Amino acid sequence: MKKLALLLVLAMAVPAMAAVTFTADGDGSLKIYYTADPGDNPRGVALRISLSDGATCGPDDVVAVNPQFNTYIDYAASNPGNFEVGQGHPLAKPTEAGALEAAASEFSVCLGVLDEAGNQAPASDGGPHLLVELNVSADCTATICADTLRGPDSGVVGSVLESNLQEGCIEVAVTAGGVTCGGDFDANGKVDTTDIVLLVNYWLNNKNIFGIAPTGAAGWVEGMDVNTSGQVDTTDIVLVVNHWLNTKNIFGIAPCMP
Repeated sequence: MKKLALLLVLAMAVPAMAAVTFTADGDGSLKIYYTADPGDNPRGVALRISLSDGATCGPDDVVAVNPQFNTYIDYAASNPGNFEVGQGHPLAKPTEAGALEAAASEFSVCLGVLDEAGNQAPASDGGPHLLVELNVSADCTATICADTLRGPDSGVVGSVLESNLQEGCIEVAVTAGGVTCGGDFDANGKVDTTDIVLLVNYWLNNKNIFGIAPTGAAGWVEGMDVNTSGQVDTTDIVLVVNHWLNTKNIFGIAPCMP
């Protein structure tokens, strides 16, 4: 894929004075949603997240990311020269540029929308649309604010779109349920060809003469037994491939399997 210049992320042309509403749910995980007025789509988002009671969240706790927001701005800044569309994760350091490297109680979520050529790709109108889903280490209250280090007080980067975060932060009680992203075997919050390759290779390397591989062998990742039959076979592969084919976006990225 074409290497991207970080500056392209901020090339976002949108109409003035429109509304984006951020909401959140904390049942088993922290889920942040956005709703946009028709035709007024956010091209980038920067949010500051604080977790109470010593709870933490880190790069490995990203359960799902809206597949249209495929450019992780701070991850790109931490990997200059070799960043590609869809690579990395959206968690960032709270007080300086760069990707979050370890679990923390305070962090940022920063992501944008680009196609492989560096042009703006559309985000969804209306909503609510899931922006990101994160696991937390313990029950807590999550406070979600605009990240003014990375953008305006609306939390919508590179535009003049307004949001409800200009009126104040939002809070949500989060329970630590340990949600997993179905089909996401490399744990990056999305389903793509890398996950399919991991599943196929596991099956090829461990199957018997009947085409059945056991669970828990070398290369095993929790969830590879997609249909919960107690084994891994071509049925599991077909389920993941069909999900990817039917739900992937123009970048080849699909959301988590239900």
